[in-house]
Amino acid sequence: MMSWSAALKVFLLSTFLLVFGGIFINFGQMRHLLKKRTGRIYSTVAHKAKHQEPALHLHQVGKIFFNRIPKTGSRGTRDLMQEVNQYSWNEQLSFLNKPINMTAVYYNQSRKDINLLRTLSRRTRPWILTPHFQYFDFKSMGTEFSNSTYITVVRDPIKRVVSHYNYIRQHEYTNAEWTRTPEDRNRHIDACVQEKHVECSSRYFTHETIAYFCGYHPTCRHNTRDALNKAKSNFWAYSVVGILEEYKDFWLQLEHTFPEYFSAAVQAYNSAKKLGKDHDNKTKYKYLPSNKTLELMKVTLHLEIEFYEWIKKHVHDRVKKIEQSK
Repeated sequence: MMSWSAALKVFLLSTFLLVFGGIFINFGQMRHLLKKRTGRIYSTVAHKAKHQEPALHLHQVGKIFFNRIPKTGSRGTRDLMQEVNQYSWNEQLSFLNKPINMTAVYYNQSRKDINLLRTLSRRTRPWILTPHFQYFDFKSMGTEFSNSTYITVVRDPIKRVVSHYNYIRQHEYTNAEWTRTPEDRNRHIDACVQEKHVECSSRYFTHETIAYFCGYHPTCRHNTRDALNKAKSNFWAYSVVGILEEYKDFWLQLEHTFPEYFSAAVQAYNSAKKLGKDHDNKTKYKYLPSNKTLELMKVTLHLEIEFYEWIKKHVHDRVKKIEQSK
């Protein structure tokens, strides 16, 4: 008959093998799933992010509005943010790409869209809303949006316009301001600009970034200094503004401002860049502007360019403060 001490040893050994064996098996399964799902970028970064000490929370924000400006790398940015957040230390965000008619909300014309926003405001889990929409003062809807903020990425205006011009010729695209006929599709950007075609006078061409920061006020429909000034005023509602030409600094700001959601964001970006995954959905450039067209575009886009340079200055100040705080 087995002695009491021997029985105890057998019991402890069995328990050890059962518990730790299960952990090793589960860890192996987790590693396999992690590699299968995110091995492109995150096989090591995710592990580090999960085991870092959480940084000081600078913002207790549960509602983030990422109003993605077209052709600023926003789709790749959203996807990389989602990957990084999956391995954050503390909080996981719900990434929502719900289509909301914000123009109708602004003018109080759509109870359906207003109710959708009210429903979102009552969600207890933190979330980030990521469709294309212009600035809207959500805090004006009530205290339920008091812990909300904005983030976005901007791009050199001429590069953004040229990218957009080529993009809409490679994808099914409709625009109320012009009809895309075969002639439209094959029109070179030089002809569009120099002949002052309606497409090259539309908002996306002349002042898209200003409009996205300005919002839905009637002033924002026009390429004017009043719209520019309103856009500058709304800039301060954004906790993070990135510049596509200085993309790494966007991830630095994101990690510093929201460590509870985006720990190790810079590491993730560096890994993505090495693998060529930092910009998804790149547009193939079929139509490139001539020097003459570029000079004309600088005139047409002079307010956009002024705003872009103004943003750069203030973003540089923010980044400098972050680097000095380390």
